[in-house]
Amino acid sequence: MNVGTQMTKRGEMANKTLDELVEMFRHHFPHPDPVVEFTVDSPTLLDAIARAVDGRDRAGKMYSEGTCVRFSSKEEFKYELCVRHREVANAKNFDDVYDVLRAARPWGIGDCTTYNCAVRIAAYLGFEPENYLYLHAGPKQGWRRLTGLKKEKRHRVPMTEVPKALHVLSVKKIEDFFCEMRDAVHPGLLE
Repeated sequence: MNVGTQMTKRGEMANKTLDELVEMFRHHFPHPDPVVEFTVDSPTLLDAIARAVDGRDRAGKMYSEGTCVRFSSKEEFKYELCVRHREVANAKNFDDVYDVLRAARPWGIGDCTTYNCAVRIAAYLGFEPENYLYLHAGPKQGWRRLTGLKKEKRHRVPMTEVPKALHVLSVKKIEDFFCEMRDAVHPGLLE
């Protein structure tokens, strides 16, 4: 159970405004993905791809979201991305990187792993998400709960549709916000 869910169950999120939830998030969740830092320090793009897909930090500890992905799926994904490394290298922004990864993913690699790997590889290339909020797993649940769109099918939402109160966060942090605070948000916060 994530920390935001625990805080919601303890009643710490009750009667909060969206601005207050954002401030609570900023206070409780300041830490970046340690795999991003390790990936950025890669000597080559092929090494960055391998590190991003492996999902391990400098000390060899696997990032928690990667522990449930089959090793064989990761290996196939890594291979496919290495084959397409020129497409990755020619990306002009985060969205291009994400689209290459989404097209290359084999069975067993879902939206969450695709997004996390794209963030890591894009960081190596000097890009961050800017134009879209990417929806998968927890962030998709949070987005659906905030907007009331129970059947949301998109995998990304233009930032112009994201409430202004969240724009004090980077796009990556907004994705984290929806993941961590998914149980605390609801349509009433938009009124």
